[in-house]
Amino acid sequence: MSRCPVVSIAFFHAHNSADSDNISFNTQRDTVGEKLVELDELQKKKNDLKALTDSLEVYQKYLQSVVDASDIFNSTTDVLLRHTVLVSADKVARDQESEHKKRARDIQNEIVNLHKQLREQMFVLEGELANKKKVLELEKEKTSKVEMQLGKDTSHALDKLRSQGEIHMTIENFFGRLHIKHRDSVPSHIDMLQSIKTQLMDIQEFTTSWDQQQQKQQQEQQQQPQQPQV
Repeated sequence: MSRCPVVSIAFFHAHNSADSDNISFNTQRDTVGEKLVELDELQKKKNDLKALTDSLEVYQKYLQSVVDASDIFNSTTDVLLRHTVLVSADKVARDQESEHKKRARDIQNEIVNLHKQLREQMFVLEGELANKKKVLELEKEKTSKVEMQLGKDTSHALDKLRSQGEIHMTIENFFGRLHIKHRDSVPSHIDMLQSIKTQLMDIQEFTTSWDQQQQKQQQEQQQQPQQPQV
């Protein structure tokens, strides 16, 4: 015997209604679970914040004690603002100190380089002076040899020569060796002697002047202050 269509339809609706109730219950259960998890997380955050607040309470009390003992602070906010200003000022001071130290190092390096350049210049000048001294010694030696030779020649000539002609020849010989230029193409022997005498006096004056100049330079170098060691 087959089922009645009305009973079948009623059974179908009852079965679907039960399934819907189960789905709704599961959804509500999941929602409640999620809410419970969120609630647990919020409670945990609340506990963490309370623990942080409790740990910072000692600082709050300290700041409040500073305010109570001070005549310039009206609240803990003023203390914190002052701290912020001081920290900023300290950073500026440290930056300036670092800049000053860097500048001091740069100046020290400049001084070292300057001393090095001065030492190099002194070394070059000393070398040039030594070379000039050598040239002077050579010139003095040549002049001394010429004077000695002229003296020997003159003494030998005066001892050996007796006649006027020989004396004239000696004068002409000295005059030619000194390469003296005269305004007259053929000067007299008196003019030759005078020119020779003038030439010898010029040589002697040059030597004396050079010696005096060297002595003066040596004295000035001795009087100059010593360069500080770096």
